[in-house]
Amino acid sequence: MHGGLLMIIRRYFAFATPWHKIVITVSLVAVGVTLVALGVFVGAIMAACGLLLGWQILIARRTVRHHGADHDEGQSASRAFGGGH
Repeated sequence: MHGGLLMIIRRYFAFATPWHKIVITVSLVAVGVTLVALGVFVGAIMAACGLLLGWQILIARRTVRHHGADHDEGQSASRAFGGGH
């Protein structure tokens, strides 16, 4: 299937800035919880997708911070010994 709500969200999520990703995630969870509160249990799937996207954001952010810290240490050590650009 090349259409549908989840494919549209995925497409926007792929090109979104970090704060847009957070807004999309919070919106999915909020709408999902609201639908469940109204008795539409399909909202649980929407809330679960929002939580999974949020989890992926956190994992990606930790990975970038961890690798970024390693990269900075390597560059500073390299510069200390006369290397670097």
